[in-house]
Amino acid sequence: MLAAPPNAQIFADLSPPELRGRYQSVFYPMFPAAGFVAPAAGGWSLQQLGNWHWALCGLASILVAAGHLLASPARERHTAARDRRNRPDHDRHNLPKVVVSNRT
Repeated sequence: MLAAPPNAQIFADLSPPELRGRYQSVFYPMFPAAGFVAPAAGGWSLQQLGNWHWALCGLASILVAAGHLLASPARERHTAARDRRNRPDHDRHNLPKVVVSNRT
């Protein structure tokens, strides 16, 4: 519930404007699918691997976290470049000057 708004913003920032709906329509059904598949896959894995199941879950979590940290600078550059492209051009030199005087 708390992750939905930030997820939507991340998809909006990272996806091309013409494909945002498609990206989100693929992403959001993954939550119910995970809720359906994860218990069966986790039960099978725990039964087959025993305690190694938890070691592999921990390792997978560490690898995913490291991947997110490594990808973060590229995501930031991508969103900054998109923001620069989508920003309306304003010529700062032609803006009206505001004169502030401290005379009373």
